[in-house]
Amino acid sequence: MLQQNYSRADHATWAYLMGRADQYLGRVNKEYLDGWQQLQLPENRIPYFHELNDKLAPLTGWQYAAAPGIVSMEDFLIALSRKQFLSSVDIRPEDELDFCKLPDIFHDVFGHAALLANQPFCDFLEALGRLSVQYAGNGYVIQYLANIYWYTAEVGLVMEGNELKYYGGSIVSSISEINTVFSDHTVKHPFAVNKVGATSYDSYAVNDVYFVVPKLSALNDCLNDLELACANQLEAQRS
Repeated sequence: MLQQNYSRADHATWAYLMGRADQYLGRVNKEYLDGWQQLQLPENRIPYFHELNDKLAPLTGWQYAAAPGIVSMEDFLIALSRKQFLSSVDIRPEDELDFCKLPDIFHDVFGHAALLANQPFCDFLEALGRLSVQYAGNGYVIQYLANIYWYTAEVGLVMEGNELKYYGGSIVSSISEINTVFSDHTVKHPFAVNKVGATSYDSYAVNDVYFVVPKLSALNDCLNDLELACANQLEAQRS
């Protein structure tokens, strides 16, 4: 689907989801809220990538690009090295309004755009992208990096003072995930590179394991550890 081919029903779905924005934004972190206020997403229609890119360009230089169908995690991560976020153009079906099994434009834009307006977080994503370029073709290391991406950009949690907040796009854009994340049935670990990188995930189901950073900038503080961990993964394969 091209972005110009949206139907009235597609725009109506976006408007319905945006009408629940207060529920999605209830416990997001400050950096997300700052980006949300800067971008001012349209409420009654699906936004176009060129509109988002015009707003992001002076803030961080990041850009949205339409994903050519379902892309591999390796291709997605490598695009981050170019300051490019590959996004679905489709919007979720009516029977998946609370939890969409595949990424849709509401997840990719509502869930992620706000933090693409935050330079430190973008620096973290770009670093993940550069490591993915460095280890391209090595499925083991790429999966390790995909795990890091998932438990940060998709389902990441952060402390603000004494309060637990979420910043991950899969949580922000999913009522089902929001209703689950703070329950006693989920496990929440302190963020540690080796633990996160070794933890697999299921993108087709609501999460039950999360990792908590003490502040969002802690992600950038762990990049040296991440580079070393990737090198160790490669060395372990050779031995």
